[in-house]
Amino acid sequence: INDISAGDFDASMLDVISKWNCPYVAMHRQGNSQTMQLNPTYNHVVSDIVEYFKEKESILNQKSITNWMLDPGFGFGKTVDQNKSRGATQAVRTRQRAAGVAIERGSR
Repeated sequence: INDISAGDFDASMLDVISKWNCPYVAMHRQGNSQTMQLNPTYNHVVSDIVEYFKEKESILNQKSITNWMLDPGFGFGKTVDQNKSRGATQAVRTRQRAAGVAIERGSR
């Protein structure tokens, strides 16, 4: 399951993933589809994304979800410069977890 909300849109999805031990991709995004590209702002793009995934990892651990990977969410609440800064990929490396990356049309 590739979840662009990392469990935020439907919390019951995590229960289903846990029950069936589905492979799971949790994606970072800032804001919702209507607002995410209006003014993406971070204190520090790397540490903010790292913190986001620390919180998600804690939730997934509580649900006994171990078969998961993360996606930094290029183009989902990040400017072109933030995407190019390698901050999102650097954040992925600090979590020492498998990662998937897809480039969204708006991230160019």
